[in-house]
Parts: sequence; structure tokens; C-alpha cells
Amino acid sequence: MKKSIPLIFPLLLCLSCFQKQDHDIIAPQIPVYTLSGRVISSLDKNPVDNALVTLYGGAGDIFINMEYVTDSSGIFTFSQVPGGYGYQLAIEKQGYRVSSNTWNVDYSDKSTGDIVLGKWLIEESTFYYNGYNFTGIVRVTPDLWLLTSDFTVIQINAGMTVQKSGSIKNITPSGLAWDGNHFWTSDTVNHKLVKFNIQNDGAPAIVEKLPLPDNPYQPSQYLNLRDLCWYGDVLLACESQIGKKFCRFDPFDSGSLSLIDSPESTHRPVAITGADSTLYMQCRYYQDIILYLLDQNYNNKGFLVVPEMNGRITTEGNILWFARENYVKKFRLSD
Repeated sequence: MKKSIPLIFPLLLCLSCFQKQDHDIIAPQIPVYTLSGRVISSLDKNPVDNALVTLYGGAGDIFINMEYVTDSSGIFTFSQVPGGYGYQLAIEKQGYRVSSNTWNVDYSDKSTGDIVLGKWLIEESTFYYNGYNFTGIVRVTPDLWLLTSDFTVIQINAGMTVQKSGSIKNITPSGLAWDGNHFWTSDTVNHKLVKFNIQNDGAPAIVEKLPLPDNPYQPSQYLNLRDLCWYGDVLLACESQIGKKFCRFDPFDSGSLSLIDSPESTHRPVAITGADSTLYMQCRYYQDIILYLLDQNYNNKGFLVVPEMNGRITTEGNILWFARENYVKKFRLSD
């Protein structure tokens, strides 16, 4: 009969596996990278300093929440950012709209480039005028002048109370402009530019009627001007039928019409006003309304973010007035 021999050596070998190791277990290193960029203002493209930039996000056990305050050059830099994840980058500063975007940090350092922070217009007050439907507004210091859909012209003083009002029948006006001596509006039904002044009793008196320019895309039809302003010796106007462009013309020269592209190719101009060397153009992009600033050559200088802005506009200094339906809103450019 054979005797069994105990397998002691394999057992000892297995037991040795449970003994304490004589070296540390090194966890795999998580690669980290740098995410940096610059914050600039939508108004003038200048750097925005002292803006709070927050970077947060990750997945699973990897989650970060970092903050950085931009320096005098608008620069922010996040180091030690784990690679391979998407993060939310939020930027905020008083007087600007909060910006929030997703950035993916792959396995390399990344720059966001310039991030434009939208400058706010701050609403100061709203004034209601029951019984009116405003289709034009212009600032003639020290008063505001408003035009209604039935060609009632209203003068409003600094206290926003009605000083004078009067009307002319058989005209359907849209927009209101001031050339330094007379008011102008577009008669959308009779296809005329109407030049008029205000008599002592507040009633408008027509000085002259001029034909509207022909629509260059449909020569048998007139342009349908929605809003207009005098800028130097020409009229600038937003038109509802020519797409993402606005008009420039001399009303006394039938061949002077030129069409200028919108500040953004996908945005439709809907209102315009001039102030010194700056033009303000209100544009629509789907449901969004953006107020662009244009220089004397109609180049885009920047934009402003305006809550609930959709109507006719006029300006003086850092104040803008907005007229729609039966109310006027007063806005101030944030500091």
C-alpha cells in the first residue's frame, strides 16, 4: 500500500501570497493638461478683467470644480485638468450676460481662444401710453418723439409725460427719423417717404412726399421700409423683403440705392438708429434679438445683449429707448 506524501511546498507557496508585500502598489497616473483662453467684451472686443471663470465636470471618480479670475489681459489658465473628459466652462461678471459652454480636454493642452462675453443693456424703466400703437421713435434733445400707426405724433418730455400730440389721416407710417430740421417716415401703404414738421398746436404738417426706391429684386415693387434713420446726408433703412441686408440711399436721388449686408449673414435687420459715429442696428436671428454696433463704414464693432428688445429704437449717449405697441422702455449701458 502506497503512502500519500503531503504537498507541503505548494501550500507554503500559496500561503506566501497572503504575506505583506515589501513594496508599494503604484496607482496608474491620470494625465493632466492645461486649458486656457481670453475673455473679451462684446461691446468693443477689449479684454474683460476680474471675470470669474469656473471649470467643472468629469465622469465617474474624476470630477473637478476649479475657479480662476481673469487678469488685466482677460486671460485665464487652468492647469492640472484631467484629459479625456468634457467640462463646463462658465464665465460671469457684473454687467455682462453669463457665458456657459462645454469644452472637451483631449490628451493635450487646449486653448479656447477668445470668448466673447455679452455686454448687457440694463432696463431702467417702462412707460405705458394706453390707446397708442408705436411704430417709430426718435430722440430730438431734450424730448422724445413717437409716431403711432395712425400717424399720431407725440412729444414726450424728460419726465416721460405727453407734451403735444396731433395726427394726419390717410397715411400708414413706419419708422421715424430726424434730419436736423424735419421729421421723416415711410408710408407703407402709399409707398412714399413723408417729410413733415410739427405745428405749434402739435399737429404734423406734411412738407413733401417722395417715392420710395424700387425693390432691386422685384423692380415692379417698392421697398417696404420698416425703420429708418438719417446718418449724415443719407437715409439708412431696414426693409422686410430683401433678406439679410439693409438699405442706404439719398431720397432725392432715385439711383442712389445700395444694399449693405447685415452684421451677421444669418441675421435680419429690423430696426436702426444713429448716434454720433456709432450706428445701432437691431437684428433678429430666429427668436433672438441682438443689438449690433456699427462704425461709420457699417462694419461690426460689437454687440449688446438686450432683454425683450424687439421694436423701434433711438439713443443718446449711453441711454437707449425702445418703443413697441403702447409702451416705451428706457435702457442704460452697463458700467
